[in-house]
Amino acid sequence: MPFNTVRIILNSRLLWRLASAAALAASLACPQPLGGETLPLTQAIQAAKDRSPDIANLMHQMLAARAQARQALSLADPSVSVAVNDMNGDFNQADAGSTSFGIDQPFTFPGKALLNWAQGKDQAEALEHQLRNTEIQLVINVKTAYYQLALARKNLDLNTEQEKILEQIVSVVKRRYEAAGVTEVDVANAQLAQYANQTSRADLVLAEKTALSQLNVMLGREAEADVEVEALPDPDGVPKVDKVEALTKMKAHNPQILSAASTASAASKGLTLAWMGLLPDFQVGVSDNQYHLASPNYASSPLIETHSFNVQANVPLWALFNESQSILAAGHSNDAARAGLKSQAEQSEQALFAAVETLDDNAAKLALYKDHILPLSEMCMKLALINYGTGKIGFQDLAGAAAGLWSTRSTYYTLLAGDVTAYAQYGQLVGEEL
Repeated sequence: MPFNTVRIILNSRLLWRLASAAALAASLACPQPLGGETLPLTQAIQAAKDRSPDIANLMHQMLAARAQARQALSLADPSVSVAVNDMNGDFNQADAGSTSFGIDQPFTFPGKALLNWAQGKDQAEALEHQLRNTEIQLVINVKTAYYQLALARKNLDLNTEQEKILEQIVSVVKRRYEAAGVTEVDVANAQLAQYANQTSRADLVLAEKTALSQLNVMLGREAEADVEVEALPDPDGVPKVDKVEALTKMKAHNPQILSAASTASAASKGLTLAWMGLLPDFQVGVSDNQYHLASPNYASSPLIETHSFNVQANVPLWALFNESQSILAAGHSNDAARAGLKSQAEQSEQALFAAVETLDDNAAKLALYKDHILPLSEMCMKLALINYGTGKIGFQDLAGAAAGLWSTRSTYYTLLAGDVTAYAQYGQLVGEEL
């Protein structure tokens, strides 16, 4: 029976499904090749850093904290006074009985200024480590979007390759049908598989657009601007990680731990400063005093000039209500900062071990896919086509081999994109841009 006859005897419902699938496949606009030069990953990362508002925000906070720390070393402004006293007339300075010129300089208790400076320096360092962590997180975000875009385009290529395989399957099924080797059901199923592959392209196009917009936003470009990216790297490009060495690196360079440590150090100095509130601050002053001997006419009497030196100290008389509460609050802040440091260290250690195990697991899977599963899937597909053409296997086995090849390829590249992203996340734990 010729193939045209088969199309006539198919039931109307099946014809409607085939027509709908074909119309949907035709309506899907295949993405045009993106023009322009390829954007290297390193250039994309630098561009994202240069325009990141989060990095700019923390940068200025850090610089402000450094300036405030230096300010702690400066002396308080002195006070200068001039007093004209005992005037016979209404504010007639010529009749003043005495004139006094003075200057006073306040001083904090020795060591307070240095401790304030050290506390401010710790706070600036905590912001510096937060800035470093934000930079690394941005690198992870850029790499994720960059490799997701590369993965989406690789999946689109795989979809095109799968389309060619399905066309070959349809051709084989048609030849066997014309030779009365299979029924029209195999023909319909083969065409439905082809249309299903075409409709699945919509999801792949959506994934590409999503990754493209995410990358463009971080680069400060229009969401739909064309960007050519590098292909996914070879799995051998991700080096093996030693857990002991990684733990050593994390303790020394993890920006979140270092930030928590600087915060704890600043809190400890804050507690010491609160206790130093019980110590007096001082004020030192000198004055020059000029006065006339008592007389109804001060200006005509002899002028006497004297000098004075004075030291004042504040007495924390109400320490029970003031300094004691500051000490109590600073103590709680210190305990909270130490607990935060301990929590951050424990969480980072757990995350590091999980990251190392994930990288090891990914490496083993990728090697298995690359060396065995992918070659075997491709061989199975070739054998299935041959065996189906000779009638040794049924259509279900042939369709299963085609679906398995697509699944194997897609899983491999998805795993590869996830592996390079996981390696970048591992870098955040050890304080490196990987």
